[in-house]
Amino acid sequence: SAAAPIVLARRHDATIAPSVAPDLPTLGVMLPSSPLHHLLLHGFGGPVVCTSGNRAGAPIVLDEDTARAELSGIADVLLAHDRRIVRRLDDSVVQWVDGAPQVLRRGRGLAPSVLEVGLPLGTRLAVGGDLKNAFALSLGDRILLSAHRGNLEHARVFDAYVEDLASEPELHRIRPEAVVRDLHPDQLAHRHAATLGLPLVSVPHHAAHVAAVMAEHRLEGPLLGVAF
Repeated sequence: SAAAPIVLARRHDATIAPSVAPDLPTLGVMLPSSPLHHLLLHGFGGPVVCTSGNRAGAPIVLDEDTARAELSGIADVLLAHDRRIVRRLDDSVVQWVDGAPQVLRRGRGLAPSVLEVGLPLGTRLAVGGDLKNAFALSLGDRILLSAHRGNLEHARVFDAYVEDLASEPELHRIRPEAVVRDLHPDQLAHRHAATLGLPLVSVPHHAAHVAAVMAEHRLEGPLLGVAF
């Protein structure tokens, strides 16, 4: 597809070094997603092993100076550009289940995306949880899903999350009337929601999981939801 996400595929090529995704039965495979990727791969003449421009747990690096400081011990060469990176965006990750793609991480090419739920939701901002964070905006009967943000326990990931949380509604010209947050008082997203100056709605974590599945698949109760 045009999104060219990372697709988890069963490992079978013995030419891939065992140090790539060690001890895992799958590899993430993707097609070139930009003209630059096409040029690099055409010049190289074979597959390459890629990773995101960040250290483990940290947000993707945005500027060249930070890249030189943080990634010089990881990358042998840095390919820079004179266009400033404005927004971070991880690659999307999908897997193939029962003949259809299942999104595991929503990012480049797939975010933001719109989910129509057929229910009057009003205009709200849901700030998400602390682990594998993503937030959402509702407008009428539609939900706008953000890209994957990572784990907020990392200070720089949290700072980037706060910036995106402030800019995303402006980008889509949506003014939330309330904020929905996880009920757990120790979560960073829970605490940050209280600083936004809007009415608060707190939802139990696992109830939110079940409600999300109901919304995605247009399910109506009564039903039994099991969340781990």
